[in-house]
Amino acid sequence: FISLFFILILIDCSAAHESTDNRQKDEYYHSPHSILYVYDQYKSICSNPKNNMILSRNDVHNDNNLPTNRKWSLNSNTFFDFLNINGSTLEIKPARIPFCKSAEETIQSVANFVANYDCQVPWYSSTQICHVIHQYSVVWWYGDSLTRHITQGLLMLLKGDLRFGGHPLAQNLNLYQKCACDGQFSENVLCRESMKYDTVLEDFNIWGLCSNYLPPDEEPSKFVWVQHSNDQILDCCPPTKKPIIVFIQYAVHCGYNVARCVPFLDNIMINFAVRFRDCYDQVRFIYSGGTASSDIVIQKYPYQNDKDVSQFNEDIKKWFHEKYPFA
Repeated sequence: FISLFFILILIDCSAAHESTDNRQKDEYYHSPHSILYVYDQYKSICSNPKNNMILSRNDVHNDNNLPTNRKWSLNSNTFFDFLNINGSTLEIKPARIPFCKSAEETIQSVANFVANYDCQVPWYSSTQICHVIHQYSVVWWYGDSLTRHITQGLLMLLKGDLRFGGHPLAQNLNLYQKCACDGQFSENVLCRESMKYDTVLEDFNIWGLCSNYLPPDEEPSKFVWVQHSNDQILDCCPPTKKPIIVFIQYAVHCGYNVARCVPFLDNIMINFAVRFRDCYDQVRFIYSGGTASSDIVIQKYPYQNDKDVSQFNEDIKKWFHEKYPFA
């Protein structure tokens, strides 16, 4: 959810100079369809470990094949103030800190690992998410399992369902029994294949999402999620002149190695340029590079240390600016 709201404010601010919704915090937290309101509906269910089964990955990355029933990762303290991640330490931002209103404010505050916070990222309600999405004709997310999990978080909030909402389509009973609450994010094949690897491409109103928000005479936005595939990109421009937002998240699977990442990213950018050649001036790009890892992860994957990841981000940023200055 932290990653989701960070992306949403960047997307929101890409459509306007500042975040267009400046309501008070109580409206973010307590209004119908807000995250805290939805949390209250599901806390008694998901807080019961019997309903919160986490299937292990059970492949070459994890040989433990025993499911784990554990305490739900969400609690009421999660929502009062945003958390700043400093290595493996979580620090609560003071309640007096205002919400971020621009992309620059957001990036600066999230990147600040000391107790001098400028602003905090707002928790978007389902209505506010719909507002952000419908500023664009197409919202395109392209990435790996992290983006898949962020997409699941998006669906959970839009549906107002923290138990099963991360599964986009009707699924079998076995999945609902074993992949609920936190278990929706399990990398076990049963759970992760509810989000297909190729493409999720639907009008939001077909899913019943944002249907009450969309004006009757407005073209519905399309949402696309792709994981490691280039052949499903839209082959025509949308009928509306609203902008197209493309969020690209790819770094860890090329080992934070620029030489290995560049061919993959180059292929993505060329593909977009060809397929959207008649409306390329409508396309806006956000690239998410390497992110901070916990000390436990770094012990297992040393190349994810802060120094190397920071250097990768600087180098890939330079490459983007030199190769695609218009993006």
